[in-house]
Amino acid sequence: MNPSGVTTDSLVAGIAPGNVVPMNGKLRKVRERKGLTQVALCKRAKLTQGYLSLLESGEKTAPSIAVMKRLAKALGVPVAELL
Repeated sequence: MNPSGVTTDSLVAGIAPGNVVPMNGKLRKVRERKGLTQVALCKRAKLTQGYLSLLESGEKTAPSIAVMKRLAKALGVPVAELL
């Protein structure tokens, strides 16, 4: 639950698994704030480093909600913090 009392699940309610969620560039900032390398985050989130690099560079801008949930869990933050 975030400070406004909204749960992560309610933030993504209505978005079916496999659908995409736009990103606005926060992923790299959150990863660096948490002190993680791309390699470390990829291992935690079970993603390839190439895919994470595309997300962070903005070349890939809309990962699936399933990927967003894995990233958020690996970073220890709500999904909303990555949006």
